[in-house]
Amino acid sequence: MTAINHVWQINTAKSRFSEMVDAALERGEQIITKHGKPILKLVALPAVPSAKPLAKAKPKMSFGEFLLTAPKIGDFEYKLSSPNRRPAFSFEE
Repeated sequence: MTAINHVWQINTAKSRFSEMVDAALERGEQIITKHGKPILKLVALPAVPSAKPLAKAKPKMSFGEFLLTAPKIGDFEYKLSSPNRRPAFSFEE
């Protein structure tokens, strides 16, 4: 079993969290206590090779086309005139 490098009271661990993380990275596991009893152990993870960033997925349809796939309500129907243009809006009643 590894030796305990440092014991932190929970209030101290909360207020000095980044210092506790640095200690775990540099000196090994850190123990957090509550009312004098150990409750948590902070341990640094082993180095992991960095993953390649995910390629951004290209949408298969425009947002307007997606909306047109929604279920129809009553006899309302909307036709998309052009995928890149908004339809004209009339203020007439």
